[in-house]
Amino acid sequence: RSLGNVRLAAVGPATAARITRSHLEVDAIPDSYQAEEILGAIQKHESLDNLRILLARAEVANPQLPKLLEDHGAIVDDVATYQTVAASSASTQESESLLHSGADWITFASGSSVRHFHERFDIADLMETYPEMKLASIGPETTRWLKELELDPTVEAK
Repeated sequence: RSLGNVRLAAVGPATAARITRSHLEVDAIPDSYQAEEILGAIQKHESLDNLRILLARAEVANPQLPKLLEDHGAIVDDVATYQTVAASSASTQESESLLHSGADWITFASGSSVRHFHERFDIADLMETYPEMKLASIGPETTRWLKELELDPTVEAK
């Protein structure tokens, strides 16, 4: 499929693979999920001066990326294409298991996952009950959400 002069950037290999399955070519993939990396991945292809960029992302996405792109001369349309919604708070076998046995690791792939999980389980209480439990973060933005709760991840993906 051709989109004319439109170029596509994907944040991460999973998103790139999904785009490729639609027979589209991904032009830029940042090395990590940080605004500066996305900026750099696009700049490898062309100047941002007056470049029109559509950001299709979650409604709770960090406002840093559009601001950074605009600061470098891009014209940005930031469009919320989906929203993250907390899972039902109804008790499930998995949630009961977590509350009664803990876990070795809890991994977070977004700031909203930290927020929704904390609203449901109170991460600090879980960590107090199961002090051997470890936290993993997909990147700096997710880590920032954990730190707002005064929690430090054991590992952060790069």
